[in-house]
Formats: sequence, structure tokens, C-alpha cells
Amino acid sequence: MGVIGPHDPVMLIIAVFSAFPETLAAMQHILINEYGPILCESPRFAFTETDYYESSMGGPLEKQFFAFNQLITPDRLPSIKQQTNDLEKRCQREQGVGVERVVNLDPGYLCLGKWVLASTKDHAHRIYLGDGIYGEITLKYQAGQFQTLPWTYPDYCRSDFQFFFMQAREHYRRCLRGED
Repeated sequence: MGVIGPHDPVMLIIAVFSAFPETLAAMQHILINEYGPILCESPRFAFTETDYYESSMGGPLEKQFFAFNQLITPDRLPSIKQQTNDLEKRCQREQGVGVERVVNLDPGYLCLGKWVLASTKDHAHRIYLGDGIYGEITLKYQAGQFQTLPWTYPDYCRSDFQFFFMQAREHYRRCLRGED
């Protein structure tokens, strides 16, 4: 029989995308107020892999990742997804810029072996986490790099995204050792 023990803390990373650069900047400040200092952030990436969001969000879309300094327990992911959904709604009410959706916030957590993305949608490859939230292993770390899975969103297959996740993983590894 296995021994039940606590899970190592994980790194919270939130992907933010919008057609409005000022919204990306404002969201960064709001997220810092909610989740503390940012340990590392990605550049802003052009979000070009799909036009799925353009009818509701406008375009062109940009996406940016924020990895937070304060590690969390993985069981916080459902409440964080609910909080980010509430932030999206609040931003929509405050900015009301003529699109259905001003910003999309996708929280997840990074640990040494994987990147887990939160979702409100069920699917065969997602596990129910509680409170209406599902978790999806979007990237797995194996043989010294992140690898995609059959369901990985196309943008997460990009080498520039994966470069960011490798950098974040190194920060996370140092955090676990008390070095960062």
C-alpha cells in the first residue's frame, strides 16, 4: 500500500489573452494584487493558431503568461479558476468596449512533470477537480523537455511557448530548493 503524503507546492501560471494591449497591462497589475509578485513572465505572443475567439474577442489577439512567485497547493486550482472567471466578468463590465469578451484568463499550475490547465469544460481527457472545474495535463515533461499530447492546444505546441515553460520550470525547481 502506498503512503499518503502531501503534494509539493506548485507554480501558479496564468495565461492572459486579449485584443487590447491596455487590458493585458491592466490585468498584470490586477493579478499581482490577487496572487502576489510575478517571478517570470513571457513576452506577448501573437495568438494566431485559431480564429475561434475572434468573433467574441476581436483581434488581433495577444497572449502572455505570468508565473507567480508564491507557490500554491494544487487543490487551489478550482478556486483560482473561479476567481479568474469573476475577473473576466468584472473586466467586461468595467471596459465594455463593444466586444463580447475583453479578456480570457486561463490559470494552471506547473510542477516538475507537467503543466495542468484548468477548464470549465468536461472532456474525455480531463479530470473533475471540484466546484465545476476540470484539470487537463496539457504538457508533460519527459526526456529533458516539455512534450505535447494528442489534445494539447495548438498554441502550446509552439517552441516559443515551450521555451517559456522551460524557463518557468527552472525557476520552479529553484524555488523547491529554496534558491529563488
